[in-house]
Order: sequence, then C-alpha cells, then structure tokens
Amino acid sequence: MRRIVTFLTIVVLMLNITGCKKREVTEYNYIYTGQNGLWSAEYQVDATATFITYKERTSYESEQQSTLTVTYLGELDDLAKVRHFEIYYERGVGGGGSKTVDYRDDDNISSKTFNIQSSSINGMIPQKDSNIEVSITLDDEVQNFELIVKE
Repeated sequence: MRRIVTFLTIVVLMLNITGCKKREVTEYNYIYTGQNGLWSAEYQVDATATFITYKERTSYESEQQSTLTVTYLGELDDLAKVRHFEIYYERGVGGGGSKTVDYRDDDNISSKTFNIQSSSINGMIPQKDSNIEVSITLDDEVQNFELIVKE
C-alpha cells in the first residue's frame, strides 16, 4: 500500500510540474529583395520564436539563421580594378553584418556574387514589414539601396 501511495504522489507531482508548462512556437521565413542599377540583393531569414509560460511567468527563446546574397549586375571585368570592397547591411530591429575585402594589384575580385551568413540565439527577429538597408563600397564609391519583403 505504501508503494502505491508513493507512486501516486510521484505521478501527481509530475503531472503538476509538466501540466503547467505551455509552449507557443512561431516560425518566421522571410525573403527580402531589392536592387539598384548595378547590384541586386536577397536577404533570407529563417527563425523560430518560442514563448514558454510556466507558473504565470513567460520567457522567450529564439533561433535565427540568415543569408544576404549580393550580386553584381554588370560584367566581372568591371570589378577588376577594385582594391577595396565592402558590403554592409542593417536591419530595422538592430543588428546587421558586413564583409570587407582589400585586394592587391595581383589579386582581383573573382565572382559577381557575395554572401554573408549569420546566426543568433535569443536575438531580435526582423518584422515582416521592416526594411533592410544595404550599402556597397567599391574603393571610394558608395551605393545604397533598400530590401523589402518579397510577397
């Protein structure tokens, strides 16, 4: 009899502990696109946000992976004389990234496509209606354009 009471007590405690926890998971998959006369870009965001409610307290967890792909629309030969190349992007909710490469005289840009990948845990996830600002620097020339979510 004592074993049955102990067993039932453990079962009730386990149900009480696990029964009070509520998880609400939301997935976000956005693709932002944009271009100017010389460049096109795509920013892809794959994220998961989880709200966990336990004993009337709510906590937040998130995971995010993103990739910015920038493509030069002109001819690759046009980039042969570039010595300083920089891509910078900024998200409306904070955060962003950059890539900088300095080339020597015997080293040239060898691709028209450039990627910046990032991931974060418990960071801010961009909202669907936010814009991504992209800035591309070729030596002393700076070009800016904006990416908006692709419907």
